[in-house]
Order: sequence, then C-alpha cells, then structure tokens
Amino acid sequence: MAPCLLLSFLQAVQILNGVVVLALGVFLGSSQYLTQLFRHFFLFTFYTGYPLWGAVFFIGSGSLSVAAGRKPTRMLMQNSFGMNIASATIALVGIVFLSIHLAVNNQSLKSCPSSLSPDLCLYLGSSSNVCI
Repeated sequence: MAPCLLLSFLQAVQILNGVVVLALGVFLGSSQYLTQLFRHFFLFTFYTGYPLWGAVFFIGSGSLSVAAGRKPTRMLMQNSFGMNIASATIALVGIVFLSIHLAVNNQSLKSCPSSLSPDLCLYLGSSSNVCI
C-alpha cells in the first residue's frame, strides 16, 4: 500500500510542479511587459519559452502517470515511462537554461544602473533570479 501512496504523491508533485512553472512564467512575462524596469536584464529562461513547454511536459507526464496508475495497460505504462524520461530530460534542460540566465545576469546585477535606486536594483535582481 505504501508504494502506491508514494507514486500518487509523486504524480501529484509532478503536476503541481508544472503548474508552478507555468504560473511563474506567466508572472515573469506579465511583469516584463508591464514595466520597462526589466530592460537591463536578459530573461533567457523566459525567451526560450521554457515556462510554457516545460510546464506542458511536467503536467502531461504527471497526468499520464496518473492514468497509467488507474488503468495499467501495457501501452499506458510504456507511454508513461517514456514521458517520465522526457520530463526528466526537460528538467535538466531547464537547469541549464537557468544556469545560463544566472551567469549572464550576474554582470548586470553587479553593475546595476546608477540611475535606479538600490531598492529597485535589489527587486530586479530578486525577480531575475526567481525566474524558472
């Protein structure tokens, strides 16, 4: 009984992870277009579209795992396994994208434009580093 409970928990976490990635991507995208404050930072992770296609993979993989858990046919199990591998690969790609994003913006954060207040620079740095 415990392995089934653990699998259900992991499936739910994977779906919620996709929802969080999508929500943070929407927040980052909307805040970028609402204000010109982000023009000093390169939002690499956002421009790759990762918040959208990464979320689709996570939600799809979790949903397929739920379906395979409820009705374990051979086809569903194989598709779920393949989708979980694809989802893990997408997660690694997301880590690479985030690393590039942080490396590129590190210089911008160190030399935050002097025309901006220190509090605003701190806000921009925090917002930039939180992106997915």
